[in-house]
Amino acid sequence: MENYYFKHPSHFGDMFSIFEDFYRSKTLSDVIITCQGRNIHAHRIVLCAGSDHFRRLLTSIKMHNQLPVLIITDISYEDMEIILEFIYRGQIVVSRDKVETLRQAAYKLRIRGFENFLRKQFNGNGALNGSVSMPSMKSMTNGNLRSTSLLTVSYFL
Repeated sequence: MENYYFKHPSHFGDMFSIFEDFYRSKTLSDVIITCQGRNIHAHRIVLCAGSDHFRRLLTSIKMHNQLPVLIITDISYEDMEIILEFIYRGQIVVSRDKVETLRQAAYKLRIRGFENFLRKQFNGNGALNGSVSMPSMKSMTNGNLRSTSLLTVSYFL
């Protein structure tokens, strides 16, 4: 019996394009992230793929087909939108004044792919140079990571 190999050359690109479309249209969202009283609809599988923190949190609780709400108190809504754009698209363009808060938020959330960016610092002209030592997770979060009920997952960074 002879086997045949088939490959869709743009499979991964198509998949990520669909995920991004679903994110923008809130189609099939199965988790809500709340920052500064505003909601962002997202997808658990994409969050787990893009963040070790979300993966640990979302796989550690049983949801019983309920929509979890992640309440994040010390990351701004704007920063969270930018981080989610990075998770869904793999790239972002940000102004210089957002770099430090995004660096801290991405570090707290353990966003995959941000590691090299997180270790860099900017020179006076806005160009990247050198590396920066990152504070420990404990010092950045003050140990305040909590999750509660199965319907609503609340945690505070």
